[in-house]
Amino acid sequence: MLMRAPPLPFPVPALQAAPGYAAALTLLGVDVMTFDMAAGGAVVGRAQVVMRRLPVLGRVAWLPLGPQWHDGTDTNAQAEALARLARRLPTTGARLWISTARDAMGDAGFARAGHIPLLAGRAEARLDLTQGLAALRRGMGGKWRNALVRAEASVAAGAMRLQDAPLPVDPAHWLLRLEAAQRRARGYSAWPTALTLAYARANPGDARIFWAEHQGNPIAGLVILRHGAGATYHLGWTGPDGRRMAAHQVLIWQAVCWLCARGGTRLDLGQIDPDRAPGLMRFKLGTGASATRHGRTWLHQPHLTALWGRLP
Repeated sequence: MLMRAPPLPFPVPALQAAPGYAAALTLLGVDVMTFDMAAGGAVVGRAQVVMRRLPVLGRVAWLPLGPQWHDGTDTNAQAEALARLARRLPTTGARLWISTARDAMGDAGFARAGHIPLLAGRAEARLDLTQGLAALRRGMGGKWRNALVRAEASVAAGAMRLQDAPLPVDPAHWLLRLEAAQRRARGYSAWPTALTLAYARANPGDARIFWAEHQGNPIAGLVILRHGAGATYHLGWTGPDGRRMAAHQVLIWQAVCWLCARGGTRLDLGQIDPDRAPGLMRFKLGTGASATRHGRTWLHQPHLTALWGRLP
């Protein structure tokens, strides 16, 4: 039997599968439901379902980077739990169910449950914080570490000042304005500012800003969002002086030290794409992060899924 679920002991979830993300969406009036997922008479996972209304498609159930499975849940159990959840979701009024698997093993569960594969999984950079600060520094790329050392020298000499604080719930905050302008100029997408601020409101202290100043003026800044023992690099901006002084390297390191001091185990640095943004990929992997790939995006709709299952 599926039911609305209490918190369960899962591996560190990705940001969009975390309870804090659901809390932020709820503040904005978005309907989010959390379900136990059962197989063989036991709870094996959790599905955080975001209800969205899309043009033409209507009401859609979206499971971003989910479901979250208990460690050791095999493909057969995943497929059974997904089939049970599919029978429950029509009561939400959704016409379609779209989900992204967390990894390749999750892909196998969706495939066995008969779902239709859509988009290929995207690659992301993930930094393991459990190895400790000394090992993290050793794992950096040479150029990245040299830039960090140069920035630290600027801080020690008083040429650059580092600060951090909880992100103010202020849509006119200088970092949010500058990052939005940067986004428009470069043509990439990101969360709406309202959602970033809702995350800060719903999860006090878990949205944190780190910034650098030179001669009293901000030259770079970034925001991380914590979700349990994990954290995600959410947005950032660097001006000309910030690039010259390698401010972003020292800010990321400052954030890493802050997270490690509070028991953080992982920092997700976001998508990497060697074709569209090779320089950004090199920067992220230069931190010592490893490349990891999410599973596919899958579609379930009773009639379409049944037809898909009959195709050779």
